[in-house]
Amino acid sequence: MRHFTFFYFFITFSIGIVSLGIVYSAYIKTKEKIIRGYLYFYAAFSLSVFSNLLLAYFRVNSGQINIHVFQAVDYVEAFIAKYLLLFTIVVFNHHLFSVPNKKNKNIFFGIIILCEFSIHHYFEYITSSEKIELVGDLIDRSLFFAILIYSLVLGILKYKQIEDDHFKSMAKKMLILLTAMLPGLINDIYLNDLWSFRFFPILYVGCSIIFSFHFVNRFLRYESIPIPEDSFFNKHQISKREKEIIHLILKGYSNQKISKSLFISLNTVKSHVRHIFEKFHVKSRFELMALFKNAAKPPH
Repeated sequence: MRHFTFFYFFITFSIGIVSLGIVYSAYIKTKEKIIRGYLYFYAAFSLSVFSNLLLAYFRVNSGQINIHVFQAVDYVEAFIAKYLLLFTIVVFNHHLFSVPNKKNKNIFFGIIILCEFSIHHYFEYITSSEKIELVGDLIDRSLFFAILIYSLVLGILKYKQIEDDHFKSMAKKMLILLTAMLPGLINDIYLNDLWSFRFFPILYVGCSIIFSFHFVNRFLRYESIPIPEDSFFNKHQISKREKEIIHLILKGYSNQKISKSLFISLNTVKSHVRHIFEKFHVKSRFELMALFKNAAKPPH
């Protein structure tokens, strides 16, 4: 069973790392905030899976591993990875579903998670009462479950309000996966002492497949968007320099690459991009790409 567990975590982590690299490439190309938020979340998830992979390896080779190394990795898994994952789940969901006052809500959840992080340390390393440790463990598990349910309910209530069809499809698939995995995740949270099999790596792989497919399909397919006629630019009072920058944005150039291509400073590029967004009433590069793609479609 120990060998199976190690192989199980190894396969799922390998798939996740490939996915992480693909999504990171999409972020380098587009600099979209939603991809960055996902990368934070998935990096924390990857740290959790990787620490479990190391622990599974240590158990297979128990006689050859230094106890201090084992304890260090166990601490990373039980504290660092878990609480980072809790926080990044909340932040990413708030961003994905465009939750109002998300900054204040992120701070609120961050304070709760930080408090539980401190309390968990107290129950684990300071108190000597077994009953208090059991209470602390129950609180810790319940917080994880509460954030899981919060994310699921938030998604169910908000995903239909997502205006972008691509994001709506991605969110819907993620909600279906999370709902299907809920019994297994409850097992991982509350019954992991009774059954050694873990279900969360399946969710980890599912996330990698869904988000990688949608991010790559969404952001990397716009490399050859037709350029509208000059009248379209004149309508929005676009200058010659701004038009040049738009051309490069539609090719997937980053601000830094635009700066080098046009021999202007990075701050100048950022200023032009900001003005372009304002003139077209968009908030991101993808929205700008989508606007130009729709503008290039022939009228029905």
